[in-house]
Amino acid sequence: MRSKLGGIAAIAAIAFGVGWWFARAPTEPKVTTSHARTAPAAASEAAPTLATPAHDPQRETVAGLSAAGVEPAVRSGAVGAARATLRVRVVAMESQAPLEGIHVSLAPSRLQGSESTSSKSDVRGGELVERVTDAEGRVDFEVPAGIAFTAAVAPASLRREGRPIASAEQASTSALAAGETRELLLELAAGPDIVFCGRVVAAEDDSPIPGARIRMRTPLPGEPPVHVSDAAGRFELHSASSLDSQQFTVKSTDRSDRSARAVQGHERPEHAFVVRLARTATLRVQLRDPSGGAIDEAQVSATTSRFGLMEPQDFELELFSADLDGTDPSWTALATLDGRCELSDVAPNVPLDIEVRRDDRVVLQREDAVTLEPGETRELELTIGSGATIEGRVQDSADRAVGGAKLWLVKSEYDEIAYLQRYDKPNASTVADADGRFRFERVAAGKWKLGPAPGDERRATVDESLLAPAPMLVEVAPDATVVDVTMVVHRGLFITGTVLDDEGHRVSQIGVRARAEPASFLHTNSDEDGSFVLGPLAPGEFELQAGELDGEFAAGPIVTVRAGARDVVLRVVPGGTLFGSVVDAAGASHQATLTVQQSGGDGLDRHGYMTSTDGEFRLEGLNAGPHAVIARSGLLVGVAAATAVGGEERGPLRIELKQGASLELVWKGAGASAQYVLRSGNVDVAASWTTKRGPSVDVVPAGALSIDFEDTATRERRTVNVFLAAGEKRVIELGAPE
Repeated sequence: MRSKLGGIAAIAAIAFGVGWWFARAPTEPKVTTSHARTAPAAASEAAPTLATPAHDPQRETVAGLSAAGVEPAVRSGAVGAARATLRVRVVAMESQAPLEGIHVSLAPSRLQGSESTSSKSDVRGGELVERVTDAEGRVDFEVPAGIAFTAAVAPASLRREGRPIASAEQASTSALAAGETRELLLELAAGPDIVFCGRVVAAEDDSPIPGARIRMRTPLPGEPPVHVSDAAGRFELHSASSLDSQQFTVKSTDRSDRSARAVQGHERPEHAFVVRLARTATLRVQLRDPSGGAIDEAQVSATTSRFGLMEPQDFELELFSADLDGTDPSWTALATLDGRCELSDVAPNVPLDIEVRRDDRVVLQREDAVTLEPGETRELELTIGSGATIEGRVQDSADRAVGGAKLWLVKSEYDEIAYLQRYDKPNASTVADADGRFRFERVAAGKWKLGPAPGDERRATVDESLLAPAPMLVEVAPDATVVDVTMVVHRGLFITGTVLDDEGHRVSQIGVRARAEPASFLHTNSDEDGSFVLGPLAPGEFELQAGELDGEFAAGPIVTVRAGARDVVLRVVPGGTLFGSVVDAAGASHQATLTVQQSGGDGLDRHGYMTSTDGEFRLEGLNAGPHAVIARSGLLVGVAAATAVGGEERGPLRIELKQGASLELVWKGAGASAQYVLRSGNVDVAASWTTKRGPSVDVVPAGALSIDFEDTATRERRTVNVFLAAGEKRVIELGAPE
């Protein structure tokens, strides 16, 4: 179990803002049927060939796309001199009328979803091009032959002159032959054609809540930005065919907000999606100094993870969506002269982190979270000292002072001391003087990470002047006045190497991750020549692995090296492909969120993927071995087991959705968090972690389940067995004293 739990630590890092291991990973798998629609007349066309004469443009619809991947020349970034023409035509799905002024981007298929956004006059290996359709809805791209491409409608096109363009579509071609001209058709939904029915009720008795405000995250043009529930608590949302997973938020006076998404299966009022809103709570705070006197002009805030306010079926999609940097809900109030303040309309049933700021500095962060009951009013007294001073000296391993070091002080939320990252939010920063001396004043009691600030470069370069952003843990006691520390820093340690495929070719633009105990995760990408650099690093062992989350290559074997190693060779292996469809018990197709769990091995788990609107999916780049593909649509869930084989396609898989159960795991153990693997029979259906700051919520298959979990602080491992009935919602406390 240790290897499995160790592998999911990166998933936990994603959940709390650490970000993806691979910055270039696409957010969706490639599917046999793209969101792009095909005209009825084109549906029966044969799959395209590569020998079409240049004077006879070939129309390639999604239904006829080849599953071929990138040609071997692209593995090393090579681009042939031979050219071809790809003509993209964009029309309205309903009328087939051409759409002018639509921004269409084109990129090599294995680069689609990367961060490249450069606009060029031509398409060359490794670049993304964006152009605008003419009056005929057409745009031509001159492209290298022998390469597969993906065309996509850019989001900037979706709102123009009040004309509703409701879908952002994409489709891929197989490789084009030299001199060939091929046409790719993208059909966009131009208006709402799906109704989503919902009902807002009180959590305590299911009574209707009229007047609740429902706001879609991205409403269609022409739709009201806010919908209001009627006397029976009912509301309707309208969406386009390809956007029936729109997210929305429900608000009502004196009720806690909830977030959900419009999924299939709720098109009729009798099947309305039910959103239950709990009564809000109130937190009254009294601030005092150590002598008992009142403290005024201090700001008190209570913050919780936004994931705790989501419906269970929305949690996974949101967790692994592009909204990783979303803001957590927070409630604030300013203490008056008597040191009192009141936080009203606070969300109940979620852990609240309490923080006090004064003069724009954190003067208190409560170690234990506060959880309020619906409708509760609670009194809380907090004692605030003047804060401690953290001072000391920065030196290297030879006891020599390191002057000019830029230092960050970051609140430590968990037990592990991970490398500081660019996305960390320092509470304070300073620069050591010429003698390496530094000082942080008025530091609140608690645990802090103190270390060199991380670099600004996304890709590391070997610069021996850089300090490794490896922090030390500093604990400030409530009665402390001065904490003296000596910080030993490291520089000049890098790991360099090359990524090769199974045939010995160098592989460019592929992710490289590194893991060091206890919980540090670093990543970079290989350069155009397949080389990579990781660092600067602190001394120690690192587990390195190269791979990508989708595409031609799967994750290669893990290589363990020490910091400072050079010329390390990492290999990727041919990826396997699993494809199939998601249906309900009656055989009707369903759009669903997919999770792929590998049973053992060194592969990378995939989360938050969506099938096409027709329920079809295609998952590439899988490591060889047994996998479980879990599909979720609302509270429906289905599981299919399959074995992936490198370089081969396996399928079609048929995943049948059944009524599932909602499971919430709350951590009560000694450490700040626990990693877990949840199994249904012999299949891993979930792998993540739960913390004292917030629970882990998931939709799981009904029936017998086992939960293997490990305390990240004590490394104690335990197993809990439960049985959940279909439709049941259960809260289970892990690690609670027996």
